[in-house]
Amino acid sequence: MSGLTTPYNNPISKARWKQILQFIELPREPRILDIGCGEGELLRDMLTLHSGSAVGVDVDGDALEVAADKLAVFSKRVKLVHHKLEEVKLEDDSYDVALCVGAAHAFGHLPQGYDRALAECKRIVTSGGLVVIGHTCWNRAAPAAYLSATAI
Repeated sequence: MSGLTTPYNNPISKARWKQILQFIELPREPRILDIGCGEGELLRDMLTLHSGSAVGVDVDGDALEVAADKLAVFSKRVKLVHHKLEEVKLEDDSYDVALCVGAAHAFGHLPQGYDRALAECKRIVTSGGLVVIGHTCWNRAAPAAYLSATAI
């Protein structure tokens, strides 16, 4: 899917995400995981507000290069992982927040992938932690070009 990302490649608008961030309560130094982090926009916003550490996982190497540039100021607090999600070992209760915004397909074909995203995020997030999943739904058939571009 290289080259198909946009600076803010998810179903939550940047304005809405800024509103959501105002209400997110996290520990003083949260451990953050962004599944399908793309170009790192959500991670940049999270690390700007919180002094914790973060891991971003994505299969798109080009997007991760952009993310590395955007997140350079946070380089000691962020790790970017260029792998398919199933190749990354995620320990139980290892993150305070898991973001999976526009990336539930990383857990498999939908709709089963969405259910697996919820279950896996619940498993890896600490008790009392936070899971943020944003996913597009269609009220009509998706355009063929979109389906082709996002096929696994």
